[in-house]
Amino acid sequence: TSSSNEVIITNNVSIDTIISSPPSDVIAGSSLPVTAIVSADYTGSFSCTNDSAVLATGVSCNISGLPDGVTASCGAWVNGSSLAANQAVQCTVSGQPTTAGKVTATVTASASNEVNITNNISTTDILSQLPIIATLHGIPIMDSTVVCCGSPIFLSVPGAMQATYVVASQTGDVICELGADGDRSYLSMTNGNGTCTIVGTINGVTTAPRILQGINH
Repeated sequence: TSSSNEVIITNNVSIDTIISSPPSDVIAGSSLPVTAIVSADYTGSFSCTNDSAVLATGVSCNISGLPDGVTASCGAWVNGSSLAANQAVQCTVSGQPTTAGKVTATVTASASNEVNITNNISTTDILSQLPIIATLHGIPIMDSTVVCCGSPIFLSVPGAMQATYVVASQTGDVICELGADGDRSYLSMTNGNGTCTIVGTINGVTTAPRILQGINH
């Protein structure tokens, strides 16, 4: 301030120095498998990382859009808490998808003292597919089972009246042949050793591939 009749002017200005803290930067990230099988175990993880040298305050870390039947856990983490510099909220997802179809899982991170919000979202498209059930002599075949000598392996998809099957790929010198016994489809593996990969289609929807291993003495 000043006056027209003052002489001393050295104290007319007051300067306050304000030191502001640098902002934090919280980044959303995920490691989620892009395919899942209905009624089979699905696991993955996601995180929210404080990629800065200062404390991040009011931090939130969330995920939405997971397949039905799959849930998330961030342990003891509570949204709204602070997150130390260069530390991360680590979360897991697990469960068994209950329906086929594609979803988009979205991880969202935020902090009350950050400026850069361009890296606050991470998305992953997840396709849940129906499985092919393979049976030999009425007994379900495990993925590690080796089938011998060309016996017919009957194929089915849970909940589907009828599926159309194709041999998607083959390894070794085994011959992969599809056939039908009435309304039941089957695969026979003859001639040599190797694998047959089968894919089914129901009303335009593709199943998860099923790899079957055969051996012929």
